[in-house]
Amino acid sequence: MPTAAASSGAASGITSSRSPASKKGPKSNRAGSPARPKSARKKGKTPRAKPTGAGDALTNEAATLLAEVLKVSPAASSSSGVEDETEAKAKGLREQGKYDDAEQLYRQVLAARRTELGDRHASTVSTLDQLGATLYMKGDLVGAEELLLEALEARRATLGDAHPDTVASVSSSGMLLKDKGDLARAEPLLREAVAAMRETIGERHPDALICMANLGVLLKDKGDLEAAEPLLRDALRAMRETLGDAHPATLVNIVQLGLVLMAKKDHAAAEGLLVEALQACRVHFGDAHPQTLASITHLASLYEATNDIETALPLHQEVLAGFEATNHPMTVRCADHVAALLRLAGRSDEADALLTKFRGAALELISDRPDLEGGAEAGTDTGADAAAEAAAELSAASTEVVDAAAPPLSAGATTPEGGSAGEPAPAAVAAAPSAAVDEEPELLS
Repeated sequence: MPTAAASSGAASGITSSRSPASKKGPKSNRAGSPARPKSARKKGKTPRAKPTGAGDALTNEAATLLAEVLKVSPAASSSSGVEDETEAKAKGLREQGKYDDAEQLYRQVLAARRTELGDRHASTVSTLDQLGATLYMKGDLVGAEELLLEALEARRATLGDAHPDTVASVSSSGMLLKDKGDLARAEPLLREAVAAMRETIGERHPDALICMANLGVLLKDKGDLEAAEPLLRDALRAMRETLGDAHPATLVNIVQLGLVLMAKKDHAAAEGLLVEALQACRVHFGDAHPQTLASITHLASLYEATNDIETALPLHQEVLAGFEATNHPMTVRCADHVAALLRLAGRSDEADALLTKFRGAALELISDRPDLEGGAEAGTDTGADAAAEAAAELSAASTEVVDAAAPPLSAGATTPEGGSAGEPAPAAVAAAPSAAVDEEPELLS
């Protein structure tokens, strides 16, 4: 995966020696805004690397919110062992979010292995995957694509289509193409990976469930909601039973299914899922964590879609406060939207004050959405509808940037407080290095 899945969001490992994810998740409050639990206010999983800025990692909504697999190979053989040591250092740098430094070391190892072992040696292909994962995480999707597709071609030629490492590369390549927006090329690869995993490891294996969910997200993104919903429902049901309600991969799937239902106008069912996901994020990551802010934005967008501005407004205000505290790239845009909602609620003075603070001039209301101002002043349905449409845009945009601000979740721990250390990997990419068939998967979120 360059990931991380898987996410992809991808990576940390679940091995037989680690305790399984807790199956007891937060209860859903389906009758309004979510309560804010007071426990576990930690800001993210312990093993997650923290990038220095929003541009240090790039994962789209599916990548961060959907886990994927990063399979780690045994140490590659070399004549001196220097490459092994250098690759281990590169992995450590990647875990710390130092993607540029990690990239340089991986490139050194790849060059040495191409020379000493050849382009299609298993160790060379493993390093291709690791470098591709690093580029994926730092947002270089073009560079990652070249490496991942080379690895896939090599594995098909040397191992065959049905080998587990080939299937992992198929999944990785499919998610990368999906994240680039090339849905036509991504879909057949993800379908191939899902079918192969069902045959080899079973449809309830975590890797298979995550791949199935990733395919569901792709179908959602291409607008095929009728095909996406059953895939996401089946994956979610099995994830709840095998991974638990509070597992990162499960939470990712809850959000994605909620977004499908919201798009299908099943607002009551969507609310229950999005509230559940938000409550879990508050508990496990804290109120100000990027994933929590993304979840809040999704839920607020849902309330706006039903013209419930009174409920949506405080949620957007909470997101704005979180963005402002970290100088987030979406801060001004979020402030514009909050101002629009304040006008819809008849609180124009507060809207003016907010715009003065964030834009330096009162009444500068969403320059690219002038339709919001007139409707807001009049309190008309047109203004509410425009606000809801803008909220949907803000939800998608803020998720993309929020996800870019944090590497994928490690899925190899029961909770952020007490999990096993894992390697962050590119979201939604099944990566790559060869792994023993009997090893348990590394999941990305």
